[in-house]
Amino acid sequence: MKILIVGYGKAGKRFYKLLKEFKKAYEVRILRSREIKSNTTNSKISTMVDAINWLPDAAIICSPATMHLEQAVELGSKGINLLIEKPISVETYNEQQMNTLINYENNIKIQVGYILRYLPCIKWVKQKLEENYLAQIISADFYCGSWLPDWRKDVDYRETVSANKKLGGGALLELSHEIDLAQYLLKDIKKIKYADKSKKSRLQMDVEDNAALWLESSMCSNISIRLDFCTRPAKRGFSIRSTNGEIKCNILTQKAVLIDENGEATERTEEMRDMRQIYLDEFNHFIKEYDNATDLECTAKAAKRVLDIIKEAKGKGD
Repeated sequence: MKILIVGYGKAGKRFYKLLKEFKKAYEVRILRSREIKSNTTNSKISTMVDAINWLPDAAIICSPATMHLEQAVELGSKGINLLIEKPISVETYNEQQMNTLINYENNIKIQVGYILRYLPCIKWVKQKLEENYLAQIISADFYCGSWLPDWRKDVDYRETVSANKKLGGGALLELSHEIDLAQYLLKDIKKIKYADKSKKSRLQMDVEDNAALWLESSMCSNISIRLDFCTRPAKRGFSIRSTNGEIKCNILTQKAVLIDENGEATERTEEMRDMRQIYLDEFNHFIKEYDNATDLECTAKAAKRVLDIIKEAKGKGD
C-alpha cells in the first residue's frame, strides 16, 4: 500500500518513523518542497503533481493547519483517502472548499487526527456514558494546561506553529482536542454561552496563550473548557458530574474513575499505553475501516464543528 505523508514537521516525522517499521506493508513518500536533512531523501517528492502521479492509496496531511484544507481537497478529488492532522483548518477557512471536502466523505475515507479519542481511558469513559452510568448530567469541566517551551525542547518555541498566527497557532487551535472531546463525549455542542481568550504570559508569540469557553450540548447545559500553554506543571483532564455520580479522568496518567452517589469508586484498571501505540491505533483504524466507519474517528464534518466553535469563541473573546 502506498502512503503519502504531506509535510515533514513533528507530526510528519512521527508517522514516517512509525510506518517505516512496517517496510513490507507500506511504501512511503514525503511531499515537501524544502530539502530534508536525513536519510529520507530517497522518499521525498517535491510537488503535488508528482505526488498525485505516484498514485498513493492514502495521504496523511501533516502540514501547517493553514494548508490542510487546500491540500485535502486536491488529494481528495483524486479519490485518495485522507488522514488529516488536527485541526482540519483554521477558523478563517474557505467555506466552499470545506463543503467540497465534506461531500468527498461520500466516496472516500476522511479522518481527522483528534488522537485523544483513541486513549483507552477515553474509550472507557465513553462506554460508561453510553451505558447510562450517570443519570442527569449537570456539569462537565475540561482543562488542558502546559508550558509551550517544554513541548519540543530541541526547538525554539517561537518558530513553531503553536506560537504563530500565520501558521494556525494559538491555544484554541493547538489545544482543540478538548473541544472535540466535549462534543464526542457529550454530543453536539448547541451553544457557546461565553468565551474569552488572551495573551497573559511573557512568552513571545502573536497568538492567545490561554482561553476559556462555556458551552451547552444536548447532554449537558454547563460545559467549561479551559486551555493554555503558559502554565506549569502540565495538567490535563476532565470531570463530568451528575445527579447520581461523577466520572473523573486524568489524561496524562490515563486514569479514569467512576464514583457513584454513595462515594464508591470503580477505576479503569488497564495499564497506561504509550503514545506511539496510540498513534498506531489511530493509523490502523484509518487503514482498516475504509468501509466500516464508526464514531471512534473524527469526520471532516465533526472537525468543521470544532472550527466553528473556535471561530465563534474568538469573535466573542475579541
